[in-house]
Amino acid sequence: LSNGTVQSLEQVAEILHLDRDSIGELTENWAESMVGWLELLRPFLLIAGFVLLVIEVKVAGAMLPGLLGVCFLGLAFFHSYLVGLADITEILLFFLGLAAIAVEVFVLPGAIVFGAVGFVCLIVALVLSRQSFVLPSNAVEEGILLTNLLNLLLLFLAVLFAGALAWRLLPKVPWFRGVFLPAPAAG
Repeated sequence: LSNGTVQSLEQVAEILHLDRDSIGELTENWAESMVGWLELLRPFLLIAGFVLLVIEVKVAGAMLPGLLGVCFLGLAFFHSYLVGLADITEILLFFLGLAAIAVEVFVLPGAIVFGAVGFVCLIVALVLSRQSFVLPSNAVEEGILLTNLLNLLLLFLAVLFAGALAWRLLPKVPWFRGVFLPAPAAG
């Protein structure tokens, strides 16, 4: 399968009868470097984004945690968009899910329909943003889908743990005590 091993580009040029100056080397540009960093940070961005949205629900009148949460989630989806896994459809579906959950929490609490639709939109968008297919058509794609579902389950467990921790501990921190909404009065 191989005619030999070469030690340098000069040897490749000599064997293939090419001009050495016509051979170029690929270098990583800033966009590829950014995609690499976003790949490493994606789990953190998703977890931190969701936890910041949970904190936004608990904090009265402050929009900073919510804006940061949406920005972190947007960056996580921007990574999937850059590598070609997510299209504008998945991104819009995700933010539509967040909007439906916001309607459930702030406008129509207890309606359940908006929360359920929002949760389903979030799950579908997160799964589709990690794969290049909608429904698996072979064993390899089934494996990818199962891996994505497991990763999504781990993500939601991490968000539940971190959100519960923030929900319980941050009101006890002196600076945050005056910022958080008080617990509803038992009646």
